[in-house]
Amino acid sequence: MPILTFLSEAQALHNPPAEYLHGHAVPFFESPQRAERIESALTAAGLIDKHVPVTMDAHIIAETHDPAMVDYLRDLSTNSQQIIRNDFAIYGMADTLKGDEYYYESIFPAQMIAPRISDQKSFIYDNTSPVGQGTWTAALSAASAAFAGADALLNGVNKAYALCRPPGHHAGRAAMGG
Repeated sequence: MPILTFLSEAQALHNPPAEYLHGHAVPFFESPQRAERIESALTAAGLIDKHVPVTMDAHIIAETHDPAMVDYLRDLSTNSQQIIRNDFAIYGMADTLKGDEYYYESIFPAQMIAPRISDQKSFIYDNTSPVGQGTWTAALSAASAAFAGADALLNGVNKAYALCRPPGHHAGRAAMGG
């Protein structure tokens, strides 16, 4: 019997090229292909009743997560290319950028990091969760899928599944990371 399944193609907009394993760049594990493989397996097994969730407003996310953190992620995603360009310009390397780079948070103590986009603090606690220009849209669509799945269950649906990426399972009230 098919399971009510919520997912959005917009989740593929978060697609970092690499993560680092002991100093080596390796393909980013949590990729759009992971979600595609899950969807394909569910479809092949006849277990999916696919629905695209309605994109919720950010203020709904801010009921669970610190509103400043929600704003930070949206603003960092929106401004990621300029932040990266500014950092590369310090080293005279801004002309090497393609415009599709991902921002990796510094691993220096938070008190040493100058705010990047406003007077807000950084909410990212490690450098394994890069943020690019499509990250906010992808994260919002993933949160919308999770919300739609929970809402379906609360409204009497017996089974529901939300296929979310980026998964968000390391996000807390006022911190996020990988």
